[in-house]
Amino acid sequence: MPFKITQIWAFVMVRDDGEEAIPALPAPGPFPGSTMFVPAIAADESRLRSLLPGVQQYAQAMNKTFRLVRFSQMTDVTESLR
Repeated sequence: MPFKITQIWAFVMVRDDGEEAIPALPAPGPFPGSTMFVPAIAADESRLRSLLPGVQQYAQAMNKTFRLVRFSQMTDVTESLR
């Protein structure tokens, strides 16, 4: 059965000025020894669990508190972009 996105979770950080942001976390890049950054967003629980250690490290290093939010209502804005 094909995977369908029915909800999205995001770790949200509140900055000192009150602005909210979704952090980008380091992850292994496509080339040996490279690093890329990925947003702290998940579309399934497995990915959500895999993000947790990175978010906890980021929160401790930046001395910030994060909220986990879930978006579960979807509106298709366009049928297809090509």
